[in-house]
This record gives sequence, C-alpha cells and structure tokens, in this order.
Amino acid sequence: MTEGVGRGIALPSGKSITDFTLYFLKHISLLSRSETLRLTFVLMIAVASGKSHAGEIPAVPPRLPPILLDTLHLNWGNDVFTLGGTQDDFRTQQVFLSARLSDRWILSIDHSILTFRGPTRNEPDPIGTEGRLDQLSTSFGYMLYQRQEPSFELETSSGLGFRASGNLAGARIQNGFHRLIDNGLIDLPYVDTERTDGLIWLQGNLQYLKPHVMPDWLGWLGADWRSGYWLYAATLATTDLQWDGTANVSALAAKGPWKLWLGLRADWREGYDRDIVQTATAANEEGTSFSFGLALGSLVLETTQNLDSDTGFGRVGFNADPAMAHSFSGRKSGFGTQFSIFIPEVYFQLQGRWLPSFLNSASVWGGRLYSIVDARYGEPPLGNSTEVFVESMQLTVGGEWETEIRGVSPWIKPYIGLSLGWRREQVVGDEELSDVKSDAVDRAVLVGDAGLRFDMAGNRRSWHLQLLLGLSGWVPLNDARVMFHDSFMRIQKPDVSAVTGFTLSFL
Repeated sequence: MTEGVGRGIALPSGKSITDFTLYFLKHISLLSRSETLRLTFVLMIAVASGKSHAGEIPAVPPRLPPILLDTLHLNWGNDVFTLGGTQDDFRTQQVFLSARLSDRWILSIDHSILTFRGPTRNEPDPIGTEGRLDQLSTSFGYMLYQRQEPSFELETSSGLGFRASGNLAGARIQNGFHRLIDNGLIDLPYVDTERTDGLIWLQGNLQYLKPHVMPDWLGWLGADWRSGYWLYAATLATTDLQWDGTANVSALAAKGPWKLWLGLRADWREGYDRDIVQTATAANEEGTSFSFGLALGSLVLETTQNLDSDTGFGRVGFNADPAMAHSFSGRKSGFGTQFSIFIPEVYFQLQGRWLPSFLNSASVWGGRLYSIVDARYGEPPLGNSTEVFVESMQLTVGGEWETEIRGVSPWIKPYIGLSLGWRREQVVGDEELSDVKSDAVDRAVLVGDAGLRFDMAGNRRSWHLQLLLGLSGWVPLNDARVMFHDSFMRIQKPDVSAVTGFTLSFL
C-alpha cells in the first residue's frame, strides 16, 4: 500500500442501501467509466428486487474482503454465531469450501442442512407442515476481470455448477453433533424433494483501502492503520427458477494481521416454493441485516443480524494461502497435536504427533515420518434414528508419512497414515429408550488415513499451523451382533468418513 490519506465521502441523507452503493461507485475517481459500469451492472442485478434477505448463497464463493488471503477457505456457518438468540432451525448449519485453483479458476463446494420444526415447535405436527432437507452445491467459477492498484482492487467473476437437494446425511450430521454436546435432538422427516438443478452465478467485489492518519485523541490505537470501504454483490439463478442475490456495503479497517468490517447487507431469494422447508427458510432469512466481521491472520469471524427480527447467522472461517505459509521442510524432529471432526459419522479426534530424529536423519521417500497416538470418540445415530446411537471409543498407535508438492505448491502437504489399536462400541438409547443399553464390544481395529494439509500460519523457527482435509477409514477385526431392546443389532462395522481439522506442530 502506498502512503497517503483516504479521501472522505459524505452520504446524502435519506438514501437507501441501493443509493448508498451506487453513490460510492459514482465517486470512485480511480476507476475508469467502463470499470465502474462493470461493477454497477452486478450491483444493479443484486438490488433489483424490493425484498431483502440475510444469508449466504450456496455455490457462490463466500463473501470476503479482497484484503484477506484465501487461496483455500473453509467456512462453518451456524445461527449460534449471532448477536441475538439462537433458534437452531431453518439454515441450521452450512459448511463451505472454496479454493482458487489458479489465477482465474475458483472451486466452491457447499453443504447446507435446512430444517423447519413446524407451527408447534419441538412437538409433532401434521404431515406436510414440518420437515428437513439437505442441499449440496458445487460450482466452478472464472475470474472475468481483475484490476489491482495500491489503494483498491476490483474483480468480477462468474460460474456454473449444480445444486442437489434431498437426504444428504444432514440428519445424521446434525444429531451426531447434538448428541456429543448433549443438546436436544431434531426428529423431522425429510420432505419429498429429490432433484438436481443447474445453476449460474455472477459476482462483483471492490475494495478501497488506504493508509489513514489517526487523530491525536486516538493516538493510543497506534499507527499503520488503513481504512476504506468494501462493496460486494452477487446473484445466482437455477434451472428450477430459483433466484438468489445479495448486496453488501461495509466500512473496512486493517492494522497488521487484524481486519475489521462493519456494514449493511440486502439479500433476497425468489422461487423457493417447491416444499415447505425451502419456503420457510427463505421467509426466515428475509430482512435487511447488519454485519460485523473480524479477521486475525487465518481466522475469520463474522456475525450477521437481521434488523427486522432477532434472527441471524454467523460463521467461523479459516484461510490457507502460500503467502501465510511457513514451511518446516528441513526439520528433523519436533512434536505436535491434531484436532479434527469427522462426518457423516460424527467423531472428535485428538492426536499426539512426534517427529523422531532417528527416523528422519534423512528424507524418508521425499517426506517425513511421524509417530502418532490417536484417540477418537463419538455417538453417531444408528441410521437416521433419534433414539438409538452407537457410542464409540477408539485408541490407536501408528505412523504417518507426509510430504510436499515441491516446485508446484510446497504449502500443500499430502499425507498417508496407518495405525493399529483398540475400538469399543455400545448401542445406547435416548428419549423413551434412555435407560436401555447393549453390552459393550471390544475389537482390534486397523485405521487408514489420507488427505492434504495446507499451511495456514506459523513461525519458521518455532510453530506451524495447518488446515487438514481428508478421509479416514477403519476396519475392526470382525463385526458383532448385540441385543438392544429385544432386537439384535450389528455393530463394529467397517466405515469411512470425511475429516477436517487442524494440525499444530512445534520444533
């Protein structure tokens, strides 16, 4: 960033958020007329409707100020991250992964769990008046235009993809988490919607940020502040005639690894009338929203609060980027820990890691060989049941080989692990079966892990934080049949789950 002071822009009174956005665009003198028209076109599409919603658009890369480095971004959205009360309903959980595959190409994957508990909350309602639905969206985007200057950045992108709706393991994931944290279980039938639709989206992003001279009375905040504003708009349409859009206007400030933004959002969704869950979710998200975001290095926190009600949504995000990486390629010894979550079979993992020098005096097949001790615990539902769960504990010892993609993406570390140990499973009941348990069954178990780690942050001389995405599979020595509530049930079965988490290493 070059030295200077950001110019002030006064907003005339009595203007709407649409006028606010276009007024800013009109007064950005650093942009050419054609560039202004590009972003204005995207913004006009996003504010064309008289309605406004608050919620993320599945399949469109998540809203983030360009100042944040996000070659890989993992985002977990939930209504627990709000300023008001939580309701654990409607878009009750959203997991978003976006990756910049090159300077131009972007991949976005989203999984959303939608629920509607009906007119009588937490009580059975007539068929057709309550239910649940899951959505899985995937798209490839292309950067149509990008201009970067010392004080601002402008980019527009578009993408194509699909959105699948139906039973996509949302009930298992939601109730698996609820069981672990001892929260109420959500017993809802899936609605009849089972379909896959194509989609197309358009997105525009502008950031104006320059060094700012703090007045004397704010001198205690320190120097090197940058301030400005951030404009964002996106719209999406599907072959099911659903139409989504969002427009965002925020003040932006940054100092070192800290980034702050504060602003207003206007969102809408049209055409969500195929089932009661999608209709209720869209209606719940309606309204103009206040948003506040905070980023510290790789960590992103944001809360969005509806101004017309006490509803809201929030997210915790994690960024990985080569510019934030601090490779430990040359280290021969060290220790660390790993914390991960598994889905759809929901387990928590805590792993101890040791990089012994006697095994790493030289490169092991081009990588490093770790010794690991791995503990996992979970109580996933048996099928989609809200009354029967399989309480599982596992402890294994083994090894893991990790390398890096040298010469291409050294900040990405592929890994393969193998361990052997002990696993205990027991069928337990809840609700009307809360006092019923089966016998516990112990088995020897073989565990295999594979995936990628992405450098997030660290200090080359002391510590290193990585984001993990992978798969984990386990094979007990043999299965077992146990008696539970006058019925035989099969447990200790081989299975595979996706895993995401964090690895923290020390020298």
